[in-house]
Amino acid sequence: MTEGEKSYIRYVGELIKNKRKSWRYSQSELGDILGVTHAQVGYFEKGKSVPSILQMYKLKRELRIDDEEMLGLYKDITYYGKVLKKKRV
Repeated sequence: MTEGEKSYIRYVGELIKNKRKSWRYSQSELGDILGVTHAQVGYFEKGKSVPSILQMYKLKRELRIDDEEMLGLYKDITYYGKVLKKKRV
């Protein structure tokens, strides 16, 4: 795995963690939505595991993550789950 790939996996993990917290989901609640345990959600957030394509789709839908943000092109500036503005990364 290249350093760029590792960096992207860490980015996705942080994105999942930040979005989960901004929508006030526990790891268990998000795990129920994704069909995984709370521990697996923790692995995603720490960059130790990568969500499947189906799990990524569910994450995008549930946490309202758009394609550009998931790809690391934009970052939402949010306040209690409401998007205030998008910032180019």
